[in-house]
Amino acid sequence: AQKKNKLALVGQLTRDSMDGNLPLQEALTRKMKIIAPSYTDMRELGRAYCNSLVEGCAETIGALQKMGKNVYIITGNFQPAVGIVAEKLGIPQSHVFSNTLIFDKKGNYKGFNSKHPLAHNGGKVEIIQKYFRNKYGIVFVGDGATDLETKRVVDLFIGFGGVVEREIVKKNADIFIASKSISPLLSILSETVSYKTGMIK
Repeated sequence: AQKKNKLALVGQLTRDSMDGNLPLQEALTRKMKIIAPSYTDMRELGRAYCNSLVEGCAETIGALQKMGKNVYIITGNFQPAVGIVAEKLGIPQSHVFSNTLIFDKKGNYKGFNSKHPLAHNGGKVEIIQKYFRNKYGIVFVGDGATDLETKRVVDLFIGFGGVVEREIVKKNADIFIASKSISPLLSILSETVSYKTGMIK
């Protein structure tokens, strides 16, 4: 019962932050205190993520890379889980921006870097402004409130509702994908964005 209650609380904290009803740092602090994952736990989580990728994810990313597009992961999630997913998808580790956990020498959880930009609301915007300044044709795909924050600093924000359809994202995205598959992203990008000019046609 205690484990079930913890899972329910963590789930609610995740939903509240993704919906924009709870500051990200507060949600992360409370969640990680409850979970306190070990390094081994995070590696197992990464493998679990790999086994539950959104339909069409690997194929879409592979196709974008073959087209010469740079694909990045910018997430509030944690290493090493994110890195494992990136490796499976063929995304270089240098293209991964995520939160970091702190472990002791035995791999037990000690905390997380709460000062990292991605531990806060606005962190994804900060990352984009710092590392992608003066770049054109930036498209951000996301399904949560902290993803939507990037709309003001990218050329195109695409909301994705294939896992959870959030009204705030659906209402405010430039384009919204409601299907379970991310595959429509390829046709959307080929029809709407000129990567040379960064302009939406």
